[in-house]
Amino acid sequence: MGTNVAEVLSRSVCDTLQKVAFVFPEPAGKEALPPFRGPCILARMRFGGCGSGELALAAPAALCHTLAANILGVEREDQRANELGEDAFKEILDNLCAHLLLSLAGPEALFDLGLPVQQNLSLAELDAFLEDPQSCGFSVEDQPVLARLVVEA
Repeated sequence: MGTNVAEVLSRSVCDTLQKVAFVFPEPAGKEALPPFRGPCILARMRFGGCGSGELALAAPAALCHTLAANILGVEREDQRANELGEDAFKEILDNLCAHLLLSLAGPEALFDLGLPVQQNLSLAELDAFLEDPQSCGFSVEDQPVLARLVVEA
């Protein structure tokens, strides 16, 4: 995985969100992100095989509901979007992980993908994610999204 990981991560996040959730993310410096408001969700998944590590995404819960509505083809106010927001976010992460690993290692590489898990983020956890030099930011529908790839040696 000798490629510029940050560039591939950024491109993969944008491509995946466009194709899966029909939104158009803009890469943004973390200092230029829209503010995080309301409860925030962290989705993360581990991978192993040709390389091992963890991929994580963080976003406001309200954005997760919007992404679910887009995926389902329903209005944002539809109850199904609220019920499935966190599942949609995990599904986006799963697609992102596959896209990212293929982009980094090529189609011949074999990886074992773990199941995506999600948790609510505390303010301290969100601050730590923002401060992490391995995380990068995006503006999606005027809301912030953070992504982080940690590759283990």
